[in-house]
Amino acid sequence: MKRTLLSLLTLLVALTGTAQTIGEAFYVYRNDGMINTFFRSEVDSMAYSYYDVDSICYDEPVTQVIYTPDSIYRIPLAIVDSVGFVTPETKYQPNVVKLEGTIRDYIIGSDSLTVLFCYDTPSGILPKIGDKLVTTEMSDVFEGGFLGQVESIAQTNDTISVKCNMIGLDEVFECFYYSNSYEHPQATNRRRALSWNGSFSPDPFVFSLTGFLKASIKPVDCPWKVAPKYDVSIAPSFHSKGSIIVHPIKGVVINLDIKQQTAIAQDIAMTGSLSVTKPILETGPIPITAIIPFVWVYGECGLFIGANMKVSMEQNWNQSLSYNIHYEASYLPALSITTSIPKLSINGVNLISEHSGKCLVEGSVRGGVFGEIGIALLEKHVASTGFRFEGGLKLVGNTMIYDSDTQQSLFTTSLYDKLESSDNHLKAFCSVGMEARLIHAGKAGINVFSKEWELTKFKLVPNFTNTTLTRSSINPDYITATTTATGGAIFPCNLGFRLFEGNEDNSIKGANNHSYWSLTDKTDTFSDVFEASALLKRYMVYPTVDMGLGFEMIANPYAELELGATPITLDVDNVDETTAHVWGRIEGHELLDENVQFGLGYREEGSTGSVSYNAHSMDENGKYSVDFMALKPKTKYKYFAYLVVDGQTYYGEEKDFTTEEHREAYYVWNSTDSTTTFYYDGNRVNRGGNIIGTGAPKKSLKIEFDSSFSKFYPKAFSFGYCDKLKTIKNLNYLNTDSITDMSDMFYQCSSLTSLDLSHFNTSNVKRMCRYGGNNHGMFAYCSSLTSLDLSNFDTSQITDMTNMFRGCGSLTSLDLSSFTIKDSSISGTGIYGMFKNCSSLKTIYAQDWNFKHYCNPAPFSGCDNLTGGMGTKIGQNIYDYDENGNPRYYYCDHSPREAHIDGGKDNPGLFTAK
Repeated sequence: MKRTLLSLLTLLVALTGTAQTIGEAFYVYRNDGMINTFFRSEVDSMAYSYYDVDSICYDEPVTQVIYTPDSIYRIPLAIVDSVGFVTPETKYQPNVVKLEGTIRDYIIGSDSLTVLFCYDTPSGILPKIGDKLVTTEMSDVFEGGFLGQVESIAQTNDTISVKCNMIGLDEVFECFYYSNSYEHPQATNRRRALSWNGSFSPDPFVFSLTGFLKASIKPVDCPWKVAPKYDVSIAPSFHSKGSIIVHPIKGVVINLDIKQQTAIAQDIAMTGSLSVTKPILETGPIPITAIIPFVWVYGECGLFIGANMKVSMEQNWNQSLSYNIHYEASYLPALSITTSIPKLSINGVNLISEHSGKCLVEGSVRGGVFGEIGIALLEKHVASTGFRFEGGLKLVGNTMIYDSDTQQSLFTTSLYDKLESSDNHLKAFCSVGMEARLIHAGKAGINVFSKEWELTKFKLVPNFTNTTLTRSSINPDYITATTTATGGAIFPCNLGFRLFEGNEDNSIKGANNHSYWSLTDKTDTFSDVFEASALLKRYMVYPTVDMGLGFEMIANPYAELELGATPITLDVDNVDETTAHVWGRIEGHELLDENVQFGLGYREEGSTGSVSYNAHSMDENGKYSVDFMALKPKTKYKYFAYLVVDGQTYYGEEKDFTTEEHREAYYVWNSTDSTTTFYYDGNRVNRGGNIIGTGAPKKSLKIEFDSSFSKFYPKAFSFGYCDKLKTIKNLNYLNTDSITDMSDMFYQCSSLTSLDLSHFNTSNVKRMCRYGGNNHGMFAYCSSLTSLDLSNFDTSQITDMTNMFRGCGSLTSLDLSSFTIKDSSISGTGIYGMFKNCSSLKTIYAQDWNFKHYCNPAPFSGCDNLTGGMGTKIGQNIYDYDENGNPRYYYCDHSPREAHIDGGKDNPGLFTAK
């Protein structure tokens, strides 16, 4: 096994180059004895997967997937101990000599187990028997590194020979990490260019119409030229990377990856041209008279067709052949055991072929009539001179089409866009020229007059507008595509639609075909219906043009439609230093069933990892919220809504929020004016503040709340026993949303003359008194208060109001109109002494509390001036006089049953309706 390890080290060093620097790799430590090494620069991404190494799906993540350009690694989470991002520090065993630095200057050669030193090597540098020699640096002396333990030392006239025994890596290193990469490219090119040209011109067919009139039909004259070019390049490359780790617990771990790839590129280009210029029908010379012997005056006429066409073509093929080899093993030399089964895997051979090319067609076709008159010597073909007239129509156009356009015509609109934008013209023309012919000298001519007139432009394919895709209101399982075709199309074609689902390349062809052909402007609107086979998908529809013979293309403009639910990221509120309350909404939530998951997630700005919180319910509008916890103070976070349907996750827009800085609730005491100021920020130490205990200092004359305190949500707060307190400033900055117990809140604030509690939220408050040695109430013994407006108080959760206003001797009126107290939520004893000894209290605005039973002591004890809305007071009340003139009385006592709106003698009470 030691020989195997040394051989692998030598192979690794030979295959690879310079070592990676610290921090360029990370290491997955596994409990099966392996350590996988990954170079950071070669890792595309990492993710958790619900699929195991056998592609079986589970309900929770079971593997860590690491994607590299060459491979996909799936490591079961159950065998991952930890991940290290710091390169292990190299630690050597005792008696190790590194063949590096100064000692290297005296080394003149080596083989696998022998090192040769100069004869004059100092004795202090020369290794001793038993020393362990090692180097991983490659050089001319150590081509594959060196590893061995000195067995003997022998000296000759010229050298000192140090012979070593073979040893294992673990005998040299206590901890060691080595990683290398190597790449070797090669390339071969071949090029060849050829050219052919020629002409095809058959003899004309000549016949006589009369004895002196001849006519001929001449086939076209077709000169042509073809110039092909062929380039081939072959570029094989060899790339390897690997690592060896000596670990004090896991032993020696080896990872090796080898990739071989060969790229083959082929280019073929061809250019050709065609020219047709001959008349297709003409009459021969017609002699008019012979003025001079052998000289004729002649005339000719006929039809002609001409064409000039250029075709150029380029074709490119690129093939890539590759395969990957991966080897991993681990070994504990001290115990002579293999801790993991060596693995050798060869990824399947991949052959990738890509083809591209283009074809340019340009030219014109012209045809018409001609006429010629002139003078000829003997016959025209010997010598002649005269004028020639031509007139007719000319068709001109050009377009460039790439192979990718035709191959992808059902996936991209590039072919349609080129055909639709190509310029095609129909023109009229005429020309007059002068020509001279001589049998040996050939033909010469000059242009006397020529002109062209544009008659019309025409299109190869129609133009489309107003493409729409809508969901059927009659049957939601169907969607309707509609578009309008306009303009001319020189070739007859069929129009239709193709529907794409989501990001898939395959499409569904519509059932309806619409015939279209027009050389002039035309407008047609047509539609088709498709079945929406899947919800929660984006559908896209394109018009199509079918030119026949299976040649079909998709066209612009397209239309799209989102069917199903979409996660929408909403706002965030109640952000503090460690928490945030965020909102999301599912648009189209009515289409979902109970098996879906939805919620909100966040990530720290600059980080790729995210944390998700599933929501458990949503309202009728699809709105829901979650609380993000354990956030960092003063940190910016990105957050997003998400929806999971059938294993597919859909994300909403990313928004952001920033948590607040670290805050503390504290107060600052000013001894000069006996003022206490409450704060909630990060400046407690600078201000010399005190952490809030149970409430305000008892010696305060004045209490003030800073605006920062509005961000603090206390569970309880009390001004109780502040008998010197005269004013409270900015009480609205005291949040009461989270307070559940207001017992003693203003107990014995006997110097306080007024209170504005209009902002108090008491919906979560359960008690406004407490029991101890004495009974205390929220406003008990606030003897200087003259009035209180508590009409905003929510008492639906309160179960006890004992002694709430007891001893408020200056209080003249109370507004308790919002108080809702029923037998089911609070008993008669729960208002024990509630208004006791409020001797100046005249009016209580309140609803009926409906206590039907009697208890003592009464809540209204000592309220001698309290009067109900109909004039009822405690004790006997004169209502009117009987027929004998005697007064009639009705009675009201101190019990809870009088806690209702005064109804006079028929239903006496002590409350007044507001």
